[in-house]
Amino acid sequence: MKIISTTDNGWVGRVLIPVMAAVLLSATFFVAEATLGVQEEIYLEDSCCLTYVANSKLPGDSVPAAANTIGWGLSWRRGSVEPITDPGAAEMLEKYGGVYRGNEEEQVMYFTFDLGYEAGYTSKILDTLKEKEAKAVFFLLENYVQRNPELVQRMIDEGHYIGNHSMNHKSLPSLDGATFNAEVDGFNTMMQDKYGIAPVFFRPPCGEYNEEVLSTLQQKGYTTMFWSFAYKDWDKNESRGADYAYNKIVSKLHNGMILLLHSTTPDNADALGAVIDTARSEGFRIGDPGELTKSR
Repeated sequence: MKIISTTDNGWVGRVLIPVMAAVLLSATFFVAEATLGVQEEIYLEDSCCLTYVANSKLPGDSVPAAANTIGWGLSWRRGSVEPITDPGAAEMLEKYGGVYRGNEEEQVMYFTFDLGYEAGYTSKILDTLKEKEAKAVFFLLENYVQRNPELVQRMIDEGHYIGNHSMNHKSLPSLDGATFNAEVDGFNTMMQDKYGIAPVFFRPPCGEYNEEVLSTLQQKGYTTMFWSFAYKDWDKNESRGADYAYNKIVSKLHNGMILLLHSTTPDNADALGAVIDTARSEGFRIGDPGELTKSR
């Protein structure tokens, strides 16, 4: 085999290699756009983040995933609004009474928010939901409940749902039975003691699960709720503005849509009203998440 030197008359180095690199890069981007999805949600110290990866783990996760851990993954074909789940994932979720989207035959959408900490924008979200007469699920951790009792009470008073996101956002498949129960049951007990309510929805931390996790959550009376849309909205240092958030969301409107949003920047809070108005103008109904309850 002859190996061509990149110094042969300077031609290969100046022309051929850059052209080949451009072709390969274009192909890579094409594949990436078609296959990359929201694979998992990672909780790092005081922030939640969505990692755009293709069936891979981030190095340095604070809680190592068990060998049988599955990460909730989505992808989209070029130009399509329909989310594609990993093979077998939707079927397993349905087997244990879970949901990731509503009725695929109806123009309906559901709002959910994962709140690991309060950045100062949840009040505006609540204001908009109240103005637009829309209900949402707020998936909370122990830390959020303890530090923001007024906001939690307002969520309840205004008819929203408090979702169980566990006590400390640990990946459930990696836990032993006692720790698993403490993470799941502890949040439920706290909400009953403080507010007299029992959450009906559970969202596994990091979007990580397996069949045993789903089965156990169903036995405990929960509807496991994943999502059919999310985007990188978690980083408090990467606010891109309301227009960016609005365009991200409305470009993927689809029947039965369950949105996962964060409130770590003002983007979603500022865009929410326009998103609801546009969705309704296109024929979508803002559904009450209680319609999706399958367990209790």
